[in-house]
Amino acid sequence: MEFPTRYLIIGMQRSGTTVTHECLGGHPHVSTLEPELNARSFSAGFDAFTHGKIPQELRPLSYYRLFDALAGLSATDQTTHLGVKCALSHPCEAEALVHSLQTFLPEAKAILVFRNDLVAQYASLIKAQKTRRWHASEPSNRTVDSDVRVRIGQRELLYYVANAFKIGIVLKKLVKTHSVFQVSYERDILPGNLEYCKKLLVFLGLPLVEMTWSDAQKLSPPPEDYVANYPFFRGLLEEARQKSDDIEALNRLAAQNEDRVGKLKSKIAQFGRALLKS
Repeated sequence: MEFPTRYLIIGMQRSGTTVTHECLGGHPHVSTLEPELNARSFSAGFDAFTHGKIPQELRPLSYYRLFDALAGLSATDQTTHLGVKCALSHPCEAEALVHSLQTFLPEAKAILVFRNDLVAQYASLIKAQKTRRWHASEPSNRTVDSDVRVRIGQRELLYYVANAFKIGIVLKKLVKTHSVFQVSYERDILPGNLEYCKKLLVFLGLPLVEMTWSDAQKLSPPPEDYVANYPFFRGLLEEARQKSDDIEALNRLAAQNEDRVGKLKSKIAQFGRALLKS
């Protein structure tokens, strides 16, 4: 494994990075870092573990060595590819990671995972935090899981959506500098088959083999089943997309919708008091 092919699977939490990671991780020629890569720590390179700075001329080599040490823990004589998964939660993580890749790992391949339905992605994150079950391979209490109902705050959702738009813009900068494969949750993962994983093998230059190690199982049920007032929030998401180039407009949109809800609650309360008097 003198010159391995290195790849990173990058996306937001609950976008489909884990199932994509598992699709590739079981291949006999692949060694992966099973835990999630901490983007901020990795972006600091060896400086995260040392007092003082690594000499500038050694920094590119230090990133390669660090990547290989992390992803190559389970490497064998058959290993030709090393991979990691990184799930982002904030634009600053994306900025730091992209800068590191463009500066120190220009030959690494990037697999970008996106989910169009950010309402479902955000709700899935909240549900996972409530149930403490993040992946299909983890044990679950089916009764508890099925009873979880997620309620979303409008301002919190729009803040999340604004960050998601920023992260997407930053990650797509890699298209100009790296070999990139883009995965769509709705198009590739949601159908529950492994066709996109075969395309990934071709993209990485891996031999096509039968994927007996993965069933591409997704964890969350349809968002309509557990997200309160889901159609309303999907409409809010589409309105936000039209303002995606103006973050201040998103903030105003959040305030406007909070004001609408407040006025509606006030009218309902007035109607209730009128009924009681009558």
